[in-house]
Amino acid sequence: MPFAFRHIEATFAELHRVKDEKRVALRARLKHLQRLKFPDGVNTGTGKAAAYTAPQMLLIGLTFELLQLGIRPEPIVSVLRENEREVATAAGIAADRYGSDEPYLMWLTPYGLSDLMTDEEDQAYTTVDTGEPGTLAELMTSADVLWSRLAVVNVMSVVKGVAQILERQDGGLAAEFLTGLREWSNNASNS
Repeated sequence: MPFAFRHIEATFAELHRVKDEKRVALRARLKHLQRLKFPDGVNTGTGKAAAYTAPQMLLIGLTFELLQLGIRPEPIVSVLRENEREVATAAGIAADRYGSDEPYLMWLTPYGLSDLMTDEEDQAYTTVDTGEPGTLAELMTSADVLWSRLAVVNVMSVVKGVAQILERQDGGLAAEFLTGLREWSNNASNS
């Protein structure tokens, strides 16, 4: 069963504690993502209701997390599109761990001044890595890796938050969400 726009709006309004009087601004952000044709496959014609899959719902969730960090929508859309397989794998791991408190992270190096950089330097922005907190800690302390900044999102926390809200909306929606993420992950790893 696809998720309706109302599920998307209600879920992310609750997850991000959006005031009722600010829901119009949340809808505008969702519409902006649609204008960017993101997530792929969601765009509708005039008068046709949007229907979202579990992966598309998670991609919106990750987008909002990165928006919360101050990253513009256009680079977020680009980096998530270019790293969909990595994101799908992380989603499957998070769905499999649902019910546990084990974090599973996604990280990238944001370049807010990318328009001033050479193409070579800008390429680092398009890389998403995922893994356990210990993996990230090892990378952060490695002499070979010198990051001055990182954007880190706990994918497990996003999956858990969305699933819990969907559970309250309609018990079957949470199970469909988690199943959809597992299928997306399996399909990505087989392609």
